[in-house]
Amino acid sequence: IRQGLYKAHRTTPRMVIKEGHEASRSVYFRHMASAKFCVAAAGFGFSTRAYEASVAGCVPLVMQDGIEQAFEEILPWGDFALRMNDSLSAIPTLRQTLLAIPEERVKRMRSVLYCVWPRFLWLRHDDGASTPLPGQAALLQYDAFESVIWTLRTADRRTAARSSRHLPVPRASTSRS
Repeated sequence: IRQGLYKAHRTTPRMVIKEGHEASRSVYFRHMASAKFCVAAAGFGFSTRAYEASVAGCVPLVMQDGIEQAFEEILPWGDFALRMNDSLSAIPTLRQTLLAIPEERVKRMRSVLYCVWPRFLWLRHDDGASTPLPGQAALLQYDAFESVIWTLRTADRRTAARSSRHLPVPRASTSRS
């Protein structure tokens, strides 16, 4: 998908698509922070682009057909990200598709992003960061660690609820008469 995007849109006006070696990490995040949408395309394995885009305040454009995103059980992905199904066929008309999205919808998505971005960062394990986040201590209850714990609790409750819906099954006797 990434190669298709690069070939189709590398010269499209108002779309910045770079190869990995073309941008330093700081330039990469500067581009994301100034963009309205950031592609989170499938590649060779697991991708963190949707999470990086969220942290940068850029609406993730998820082009990963059939791949579940982190914390889908607890985060309203549809409220802060766009998902393109059948991603390869969406590439030729991507610019027109994005231009057709009303600015008001983008603003709503960004307002949700403002609330969910800490869920993608491991804040409690970054004491040695050279530039700590302002208010980092207050965000600890919303970081990726807490999201993982919340997801595990939710899964545990679902498992318990499924188990309690079934009638107890008597155990077979092992003694022989």
